[in-house]
Amino acid sequence: MYKLSGTWQRGSDVKAVKFCREGVLAAGRDGNLMLHTKSNSQLVHEEGQYLNSLAVADRTAYVGSQDGTIVSIDIDTKEMAYFLGHTANVCALDAHGDVLVSGSWDKTARIWQSPTSFIELNGHSEAVWAVLIVDNTHVLTASADKTIILWKSGAKKRTFTGHTEPVRGLCLLGDDRFASCSNDSTIKIWSLDGSLLQTLQGHTSFVYSIAFHKGHLFSTGEDRTLRLWRDTSQIQTIVLPGVSVWSVAVDTHGDVAVGSSDHNVRLFSTKSSHWLSDAELQAFEDEVSNTKVGEDQVQLDESQIKDASILQTDGREGQVVMVRENGIVNAYQFSGKWLKIGQVVGKSQKKEFNGKSYDYVFDVDIADGVPPLKLPFNKGDNVYASAEEFVERNDLPVSYVNQVVNFLITNTQASSTSVSTPASAPPTVPATPAPTPSAAVPAVISSYKQPLPMTNFNGPSLAKAFAEKAAEQGSEANILPLLEGLPSSSNDLLQVAQEALSHWNPSDFLPVLDAMRLAVVASDPPDMQVMISLLSCVDPAMPKYSTLATRGFANIAARPDGPTLVQKDQQLFIEAVSLLSTAELKGPLALAAATLLLNLSVVGTKVSLAEYAVQFTQAFDETPEANYRLALAIGVQAFKHPSDRATLSNATNWLAANREPRFIALAKEILPLL
Repeated sequence: MYKLSGTWQRGSDVKAVKFCREGVLAAGRDGNLMLHTKSNSQLVHEEGQYLNSLAVADRTAYVGSQDGTIVSIDIDTKEMAYFLGHTANVCALDAHGDVLVSGSWDKTARIWQSPTSFIELNGHSEAVWAVLIVDNTHVLTASADKTIILWKSGAKKRTFTGHTEPVRGLCLLGDDRFASCSNDSTIKIWSLDGSLLQTLQGHTSFVYSIAFHKGHLFSTGEDRTLRLWRDTSQIQTIVLPGVSVWSVAVDTHGDVAVGSSDHNVRLFSTKSSHWLSDAELQAFEDEVSNTKVGEDQVQLDESQIKDASILQTDGREGQVVMVRENGIVNAYQFSGKWLKIGQVVGKSQKKEFNGKSYDYVFDVDIADGVPPLKLPFNKGDNVYASAEEFVERNDLPVSYVNQVVNFLITNTQASSTSVSTPASAPPTVPATPAPTPSAAVPAVISSYKQPLPMTNFNGPSLAKAFAEKAAEQGSEANILPLLEGLPSSSNDLLQVAQEALSHWNPSDFLPVLDAMRLAVVASDPPDMQVMISLLSCVDPAMPKYSTLATRGFANIAARPDGPTLVQKDQQLFIEAVSLLSTAELKGPLALAAATLLLNLSVVGTKVSLAEYAVQFTQAFDETPEANYRLALAIGVQAFKHPSDRATLSNATNWLAANREPRFIALAKEILPLL
């Protein structure tokens, strides 16, 4: 029997937990990686961005953040290295020895041999939510496209289908078996040869995380529970106060850690000597019983409400009942005995969206002239989870998450168990000052050689916008099959885009440019006409057009033959950079401009880029990833071209002013060169 043996409060949602030699490492939306032990809590790393994933190998911790960055931290020395390449939230990490595997909202996974060397795995059509190292040559990836893929040495070997909703977690079970968990509320047991062996049912909502230890499987999810399984049976269910139990980990002794949306890390043990006092255990039980539970969370309706006599009988492990007491309906769950898990909140008038019922379906206006997007939400849902799913589904910038969260809080009066905003009071555990980056940080700028493509997109949305604009021109167009067929359909998509640019009204070019910037990644070498078309849309007065056209230039430079193409049509690339240097660079345009400048710095140009880089520093807003890529571009230029260092020295104040830890580490490499 597991009971609570430790609790550490944080400033926001705890998205990932792992064990190390000293205790529990936990990464959260507060941007901190903390080490929690029985005696205290220590700050290991402060990133400044939401941390969504965590892996540990030997004495190295890896964290993935919402801006696409991965950071490795030596637990002992605090030395850091940055892994750049993903273009969206890194939501999955696994590490073993010197190998790191990552998964991202950009629909790719990567096998990293070093911070600048990786194999990209392209095979999923939606976000990659989970990754798992199987052995020296095999990797598993799981996705929002409901599939799992087994890869061998970077090549797709087998696809597993069976889940009906996004797949969120993976773990090895031994004997050539693994488990997966999903938003469809199930856990499935598979053989690596492709066979589905078992389906475990018991969770009443999304299952986010699973872990395995000595014949026992542990799972957590959106139904507030940590569940323990043996074979196909639940043998214990522990209910927590937070709606979303994001992550579970188990150590070699069988102790279990979970991180959840109520800002807490909790440790559970079977050893009675490790349990909290009876008073503390009762306080935890009371905290659980005093929360509110939506009827959707317990999946019961009014006709199934029982009287209190049922609490005098035994139930099955994990069973939930609703009991009317003094005019109030309370939910109870059986785990050795009936435990009150909260007061049930009644239903409201439901609304339909994509075949499901919701308490709210909001219309969200993203841009003028664009149809509003649908934002569904149920009472009791975690507002951050709903916001992240909305942003991912509609291919919106990660920076929109906070705005959506605030909108939901304001318009739904979300309860305290569903709101995951940082607490106004500081954490109750002590924290140490942020570590100063070591001078021994690996030299990033001297080894950086990987240009970055910008390939994130939402196929159905882009295809719909393209078709609507085509209809306005009096024609028909369905580019969805071409988008789904990328990269093999790149030439056909590029041809369709070129024809549209030749005949459509310029005011309708946005979906055309979006299609073109995707096509040029893997098409035949784009000719000068493609470059001229892109350049004609780089207009400081039209930031949306400029953003897509700039992404197109960045993607051409990032091709394997990018250096040749840049040299061949160098003047067009330089003209694009020149136009951007006169624009107000904010948000997506800032990121696109910084990526183009970085890619040109990597592949090389005969014309100096130093003056443009300095001008960019004067026009940028506070977009962390754009600033970092711009700094990296400056560093690469300073390292490769000593004659440009005098000009680049005009960026010294800008480099020194940014206090984001990874930026500080990079600036320490650059400033001595200037």
